[in-house]
Amino acid sequence: MGNEIVKLLDSIEKPEHPMLKVMKAAYERAKTADKNGNFKVYSDELGEKYPPHFSVTVQKQGNNYSFLEIKNISNGTVFSEKAAHNITLSEIEIAKYPGQIPTNDAFRIAQQITRHGKIIRLSGADRQKAMENAKRVVMTEKLPEIPKAVKNEILGVAQWPMLSDAAKSVIVMQWAKKLGGKTMVIANDDETTDKEKLRALILFVQKEV
Repeated sequence: MGNEIVKLLDSIEKPEHPMLKVMKAAYERAKTADKNGNFKVYSDELGEKYPPHFSVTVQKQGNNYSFLEIKNISNGTVFSEKAAHNITLSEIEIAKYPGQIPTNDAFRIAQQITRHGKIIRLSGADRQKAMENAKRVVMTEKLPEIPKAVKNEILGVAQWPMLSDAAKSVIVMQWAKKLGGKTMVIANDDETTDKEKLRALILFVQKEV
């Protein structure tokens, strides 16, 4: 897996993703070393000022490389080589877009590389179904964690654009529960998606791989 990742990294001249920046730097340090061993690089060494920050340790054995640890040191999450491989693949896709990414394309990229389950964009007719589902749940279950004002909003507001973000969040959560099967449901009303938001989603779904 390590050598597969470095081949992908070689195809990305200047990574934008903070994890890939550190992965490429650690690999380059190992590649140029005159002996075998473990080589570690931190985001701080690359002058990264904004989180998330990462550390990456690469092991060199001749012409073979292994990523021993890939860690988000901002929150302690450790990523497997498989997760790093998936994130690298996603960056190759993201790089094809000069600016923001059409939201449907962003969901496609995230779904292609995740093992989390399904990632669904809640839109169109499904929004009305999700709203009706949430109403049934609110009427039949106690749900003490949901504020009364939000419950009343779910029961009384008939149009999606009129709902608060808190109410939309509950509706999305209950729809995901109904669908089951490790389904992640996201309500995104925008035609395009910022790359950093997509990267955050991909990091989230890959942390369990």
